[in-house]
Amino acid sequence: MNKIVKNSMELSPRQKVAYDFIVKYMEENGFCPTTMEIQKHMHYASTACVCAILRELEYKGKIELPIKGAPRAIRVIGMKFVKDVGR
Repeated sequence: MNKIVKNSMELSPRQKVAYDFIVKYMEENGFCPTTMEIQKHMHYASTACVCAILRELEYKGKIELPIKGAPRAIRVIGMKFVKDVGR
């Protein structure tokens, strides 16, 4: 029997929710959310679940994580933010 093997780099539903939230938050605020903000959005009891998802997103090449302890330093691969300077 043949099995269809999913691409391991595809995002799971919970990874997609976290990734989409991070991107939207960054577009709206100009900086990334904290793990606690992601936790609240996803209705998780602890930030440990968020940290696991962030590590999975990093492994799959969607984000780069900061040095441990650096707040608001998640980098979304392929996104560039340009400061809008009003005239």
